[in-house]
Amino acid sequence: MVQNILITGAGGYIGGNVLNDLSARKDGAFKDVKIIASVRQAAQVDQFTKLGFNAVQLDATDTRAVEDVVLKHEIDIVIHTAGGIEQTQVVNLIHALGARQKSLGEASKTYFIHAGVVTLFTPENGWPYGRATDADTDIFEKLKKLDDQHPIRITALKILEEGQKHNVQTLNIGIPLVYGTGTGPGRKISVNIPAMIRASKDARQVFKFETDARPPVAHIQDLSDLYVLLIEKILQGETPPQGEQGYYFAVAHQFSYWDLLSGLAKSLHQLGLVDDETVKTWPSWEAGADALGFPRAFIKGIAGSEGEMIAVKPFQLGWKPKWDEKRFLESIDEEIAAAEKFDTGKTSIFEVLVPSKA
Repeated sequence: MVQNILITGAGGYIGGNVLNDLSARKDGAFKDVKIIASVRQAAQVDQFTKLGFNAVQLDATDTRAVEDVVLKHEIDIVIHTAGGIEQTQVVNLIHALGARQKSLGEASKTYFIHAGVVTLFTPENGWPYGRATDADTDIFEKLKKLDDQHPIRITALKILEEGQKHNVQTLNIGIPLVYGTGTGPGRKISVNIPAMIRASKDARQVFKFETDARPPVAHIQDLSDLYVLLIEKILQGETPPQGEQGYYFAVAHQFSYWDLLSGLAKSLHQLGLVDDETVKTWPSWEAGADALGFPRAFIKGIAGSEGEMIAVKPFQLGWKPKWDEKRFLESIDEEIAAAEKFDTGKTSIFEVLVPSKA
């Protein structure tokens, strides 16, 4: 049975890349699939339509509007990349898929694929269990035991609950720090590395935090390849692990922040964008957070993640990332060039968390 796909956040970095890659597939199980891009503004609908994409304007916090879109376009799979925190959106989307599921009966399944955050499983973000792997069969039970108010953790548990309630298959993709230039019709660059470049240019100096970290990361194309692989499995009639077994760590490799910042300092100095090649230390975590435009309350989780997060399930599916630490560190000039071309200033992505200043 042909299954239609709705991609929320299609004007964003990850959603746009996934939209572009899925739309390019016309072979095999993808042959008759209809892909709908969900965007927030009417102007984006016109933009996407002119580029050959099917697009709808949708406010995912509007319960009735979400259900109308899902049922009208016979959506069976939602790829939600519009935000990992907003619960109203995920509840509405899963509820709408549940209504679609009722119309299908047991003949077919509906899927909700969520873009979460893999650094949720680090000590800096309150994870007390040490090494984390998506192969853990009790990963959601561990999340429940924490009983805290971390917004991403709460949303992850809400997705599981709503999926079980509405008979919707739920998959949660733990997104790491993502780098590289995207191919989608909207945002082309990520948040973290462009913020470091912007802050360095503003201060005419590259800064680091007092401790190094080795965050989990993936190139945007490798991440998009994982999404395409998952969708292909579903379209071929396979049911990837879902629900309580549906966490996927999209981790291709790690890197040293200090190595990255050292490389940025050299390249930015060669371009005349900073005054020298040295890397100084931020006077405090709070000062660094403010300069980068990141929320103070979560800065150690964003820029200091040191936990061990082991991806197993993506590789079991056949995921083959093409980027590793060496290739990434050799591409610093490309990151700077992309930031110079596409960076539009501080992002509003963190505004739903907490104010950046106490």
